[in-house]
Amino acid sequence: MKNLWIQIFLLCLSFFVYSTPANCQTNRESCGSTTPLKYQIKREISSQKTTTPGVMIIPVVIHVVHDGSTQQNITNAQIQGQLASLNADFRMQSNNFASIPPNFQLLATNCEIEFCLASIDPNGNSTNGIERIQTTHGPFIFSGGACSTANDANNVKIGGTGNGLAPWPSERYLNIWITDIGGNINGYATFPTDCPSIDGVVIDYPQFVANDHTIS
Repeated sequence: MKNLWIQIFLLCLSFFVYSTPANCQTNRESCGSTTPLKYQIKREISSQKTTTPGVMIIPVVIHVVHDGSTQQNITNAQIQGQLASLNADFRMQSNNFASIPPNFQLLATNCEIEFCLASIDPNGNSTNGIERIQTTHGPFIFSGGACSTANDANNVKIGGTGNGLAPWPSERYLNIWITDIGGNINGYATFPTDCPSIDGVVIDYPQFVANDHTIS
């Protein structure tokens, strides 16, 4: 999962720039923006000139594609717990700091990046940042490249005939799919320039619920 998160991190830095002095856990309305990316980038560059730069907020949408079982249809609390752990890691507030090898502890820092569930959907409506669908597809088998249309796992990103859930605009949201992945992998991600129309992260549901630091 560490290699998976390296891809997630690069994806976030490439596509999501939203600066605000507010904490996303207490100011949920800051999550989700209709501001064009180029203006967000300009605002971020400008904020870095101040003595107290703002925290970069990344709006997240979680797509839960499940078979109807309680194991796969993970709860909102489980999702929120994962995001809380992720934020603790990025803000250097995790209890795992002591486990960092001594040679690297001096390099550890507060990244001033936070992830929070989107509060506004692409149509401007209020949302909790979580959407769900019961699928009859069965395991989504990872059977090719992350961007390949021949990769059965990418059907999780296709609504209707794909029996999954379509991504929200990747220039405004970090898309994460939680589902049953076949093919003996824990998850996979795409780089933003490779296939922006299906850009995001797919995580096998047992990995998501088994470890509170799965996505970090």
